[in-house]
Amino acid sequence: RCGGSLNNPSGQVLSPGYTENINYPNHVQCEWRITVPEGKVIAFTVEDFQLKQSAYVAIFDVCRYGHMNANLTESAVPSTRTVITTNYRATLLFSSDGLMSAHGFNITYKAIAPPHFWSEESPHSFHAIQENIRHKRGVTALLAGIGLMDVIGFVTNALFSVGKMIFSAFDSQKAEQRHQEVMDRLNVLVDSVNDLNAEIKQLGIMSQLSDEKAEAAELYAHSEQKVRNMLYTLHTLLQITVNGTLLPLERAEGWVDTVLEQGSDGMYQNLKNLHDMVMGTATVFGGKSIIETLDNLLRTKNFPHSQHQEKLKRIYEYIIKLEVDGHIAWTLAYKQRGLMDQADEIMASAYSKLSEQSCFMAPFFYEWPAGTYGLPKTTGGCPRGWEEGQYEYRGGGSYNWQPNVDLHFNGTLSNSTLKLGFCMKTTSSDSEGDWPPGQYCIYKAGDCPEGLNW
Repeated sequence: RCGGSLNNPSGQVLSPGYTENINYPNHVQCEWRITVPEGKVIAFTVEDFQLKQSAYVAIFDVCRYGHMNANLTESAVPSTRTVITTNYRATLLFSSDGLMSAHGFNITYKAIAPPHFWSEESPHSFHAIQENIRHKRGVTALLAGIGLMDVIGFVTNALFSVGKMIFSAFDSQKAEQRHQEVMDRLNVLVDSVNDLNAEIKQLGIMSQLSDEKAEAAELYAHSEQKVRNMLYTLHTLLQITVNGTLLPLERAEGWVDTVLEQGSDGMYQNLKNLHDMVMGTATVFGGKSIIETLDNLLRTKNFPHSQHQEKLKRIYEYIIKLEVDGHIAWTLAYKQRGLMDQADEIMASAYSKLSEQSCFMAPFFYEWPAGTYGLPKTTGGCPRGWEEGQYEYRGGGSYNWQPNVDLHFNGTLSNSTLKLGFCMKTTSSDSEGDWPPGQYCIYKAGDCPEGLNW
């Protein structure tokens, strides 16, 4: 079977045909979603790996939009043959081209306690992450369908640069170069956060949020301001040295006390508040994400679809860049105290949280092909903004399917009655893209999309 969900604390992922000792097929994409007990991470071991040409196996935290831990190809398998995630959930993606085939792969996995994130022996070390960046081109095209890839790439590179400075040893000349690289990235990050904040204020939706959800708006404003205050001190009143320590010493010590405070004013609680509000786990939004709430407020402005999506993207970009800058500050605070194990944990947490939020946010930015049409509703529900419904068919005969087959359709089936949900895309805009090459059978809603016939 190609792809699926694996929920055991250990297991095995095989390419199609591997157990039958036949080559994997051409033009195939398989996705395995793997979950182990929370609090653990996943260690993958490459037992056998025989791919050809541009076929690859990519391993991500959480989902295909999360942090990419490895992109394995014919010429790029880690020397340790081990890949470790930063989250208890992972997605393994296999893609083959149409040119040449091979025997395939056998990759085992198991749940382990989180190791040190940035040791030189770790799969997350400077050298390992550099290799992942170098070999990820094939995956980038696959992920280009959502409008967040540039944002995700920017914040990942910012974390990577700071990690190099804090955890890796270089000679003096290289250290100066690394330091300048970090400062350049941080300056861009700070300027971007300030510009995005000004843009969002001009939209006026934060005042609407205060009117409609006062408690939620108060919690968001409190956490946002506390993080911004700590970042202001770091970036304007302190100096980050070549090895990641802070000067002047007395002011730095006071700032570190504030950042590491365990109460409502410290970095931990305020970053947790922002993360929970994005993920919809903060009770003040009634179980909804602040992004979903702001999305609904944006819809009252009646912007064209493309403008609406861009403005929503800018809101999320502001929050995630603020969080990433907060994690960088938090890491530097532990570095200042010489608590490198804690600094290592915060860096791993930053990658993990970034992955969770990227995967949660991706559906807000999916770009569907142009036209109005319908699709069967899955157990995951309808896309945002689509209408939904259900049809029922009563037949004279009986229906059946093979046992133990996951169909993932939203519906019910009895001996003589079939009920199936559907989702309808009832609006279209000039900014939407064309349908990819292929053959489709979809529900009709108004005129058929261009290139499709009824």
